[in-house]
Amino acid sequence: MGEVQISEPRSAVTPNNIDRSDAQFWAMHAQWKSLRDAWDGDEGDKDQVYAAFSKMWLTPIRSINALAAKLVSCNFEEAQLPEPAQTTTQMLKWDLNRMAMLELAPTPGDLADAQKSDDAAILAAWELRKASYSAFDTMPENLRSDSGHDSPDEKIVWEGIERAEEVITDGRAKSPAAIEAKLWCSLHRISGTPELFEDNAIIRGDLEALEARADRLDRHARSIISAIRSIRELGA
Repeated sequence: MGEVQISEPRSAVTPNNIDRSDAQFWAMHAQWKSLRDAWDGDEGDKDQVYAAFSKMWLTPIRSINALAAKLVSCNFEEAQLPEPAQTTTQMLKWDLNRMAMLELAPTPGDLADAQKSDDAAILAAWELRKASYSAFDTMPENLRSDSGHDSPDEKIVWEGIERAEEVITDGRAKSPAAIEAKLWCSLHRISGTPELFEDNAIIRGDLEALEARADRLDRHARSIISAIRSIRELGA
């Protein structure tokens, strides 16, 4: 626990600016803070304080206030953590990725704004969709669910994908790139063709990879892939 700084700046997060969406984190934070404040420097209690610190840090968060509380708890310095994070820096990366997905995911209100600039909204939603699928690949096992139901982090990613697809589907595309995004989403909805989903080429929008296996795809998939190629050539 030598890396953990026990002191805390006076500008610590107070109950008045706590985001209640991170209830589990704040419970862990309160437990750690209580143990830390009661710690008299006895070596026997040191492990207990560190264990509470680790549980608090390993709790996934969604809000900026919770992020600030984590940083304050270690005086903005890197501290060691147990698996799977190992360090506070690694946990911060996961937390920031989760918060970025929440911040960037379009809301229902964005659908109305999309009417003003459909192509820009469609292309932004397409990039968000790709980033959201990539988030699944990099999501640590402790944030995944093995119960058959989505974990809170998995739900965030799926909500981002669904909202992005709403923008792509409902927007009126005028540019070749925006039309292509619509075609990629249509291609993804084809079922019964597992070759489409090999190596995530369809997620990346890797046209060349799909063209290379066109002989293993059905006619419907090939027709959309051909349309994407035509759109690219028109826009070139």
